[in-house]
Amino acid sequence: MKNLCCKINFILILLTVCNYGIAQSGSVSEKNNTKQIEDLFQKLKNSPSSVLKRNKIISNKSTVYEAFDQIIWGDLNGDNMVDALLPFWVSERDGGDLSEAYYAVFITKNGKLEYDFSYSTGIAGTYLDWPLIQFEKIKDGKIYGRETNKNDVYSDFPYWVYQYAKGNIETLYEPLHPTLGGDYELKPLEYLKPFFVKMPDGKELDIEPSVKALKAYFGNDFKIKPYTTEVCDGPFRLPYSEDYKEPTYYGELPFAHFEINNKNKAAWDFIDFTKTDAILITEQGYINKRLTLKDLKKAFPKTCKEFFDDENGMTIISVSTTKDEELLNGIMESAWQVAFNKKGQIQWIKYWGAC
Repeated sequence: MKNLCCKINFILILLTVCNYGIAQSGSVSEKNNTKQIEDLFQKLKNSPSSVLKRNKIISNKSTVYEAFDQIIWGDLNGDNMVDALLPFWVSERDGGDLSEAYYAVFITKNGKLEYDFSYSTGIAGTYLDWPLIQFEKIKDGKIYGRETNKNDVYSDFPYWVYQYAKGNIETLYEPLHPTLGGDYELKPLEYLKPFFVKMPDGKELDIEPSVKALKAYFGNDFKIKPYTTEVCDGPFRLPYSEDYKEPTYYGELPFAHFEINNKNKAAWDFIDFTKTDAILITEQGYINKRLTLKDLKKAFPKTCKEFFDDENGMTIISVSTTKDEELLNGIMESAWQVAFNKKGQIQWIKYWGAC
């Protein structure tokens, strides 16, 4: 009786909490493809030598729940053919109450869908305490999803972004978001540490690139100009020799500025997100043109400083550059400033230091 109650409870939770991506199966071809997947998956489950059993995804004791009406369709591997992700769940695999959520990956080869592998999105107890990945759509070769648990704590944050790699699904980048503590409550972020800038073509440029690397990638669009205090705020992030206490040049792009030191090392100083689809990848998640004021304040509810720029009609949010940043009379010594327009849409981000 206890096992029966657990099964019923588990199914109800799956239906109410794990609301996996809406299936786009309206066309005749997709309905035919769904039938292909149903037939393939039934064979995978029932065959004594099934790859699911060999890989210990299911066992003779386990119960499998699949959601054929929630298949996610799209081109995963860039061959312009429709592939698919089928959500399914395995319970009582080892005789216990733990359950595991998966997506079965199907790739189209020679006009037919073939099973590739199964990707685990998390282990769950009876009440789905653990965070799970919930895929929602496939677009431009990328898989968009969110992390969730019984409290659905990340549902209001932007998409996590994944990519198919043969035999695996890899995380490309995560949105700017608070961390999840051991009690499954969100822990506010304290500082912002950028790692690199991902360009629209996928090229990754370090947060402190060489001038040579910038010239090689941007060509004539990258301009080097004499340094002026109107362009860059000090103090500066980059080290300088005794002969050069401050930078004498800065780099300029149509959408960005850079510090340049006397050793031809550069540092991103300013990015205008209204002029680029570039993505700033940080330790705390990614920032791009879709970040909103609401998103940022959710990530830094206690540690950011806010003021309104009357002249330009923008809200400026300052976030510390380090975890242990000392405050000077309540003001951050150095920070990343993020500007938003009156609609709460991001405009730019820049490095700022108190002089």
